[in-house]
Amino acid sequence: MGRDGHTLDRVADGPRWPLIFGIVFILIVLFVPYGLIGTWRLRGTSWKQQWRERVRQVRNLLSANR
Repeated sequence: MGRDGHTLDRVADGPRWPLIFGIVFILIVLFVPYGLIGTWRLRGTSWKQQWRERVRQVRNLLSANR
């Protein structure tokens, strides 16, 4: 592979790379409808809720053992 800036053209067989990027973009839009950051934030809140629930369960176990 050379460093002439046309590596992607050779790997993707010429001008097909815009098609590849387009397909990847469409897949991201279809499967991650809120965007990457929006999906991360939505899942982040559920992680926070799960974390709080686990902490509460551990506290209940520790207080029950006293």
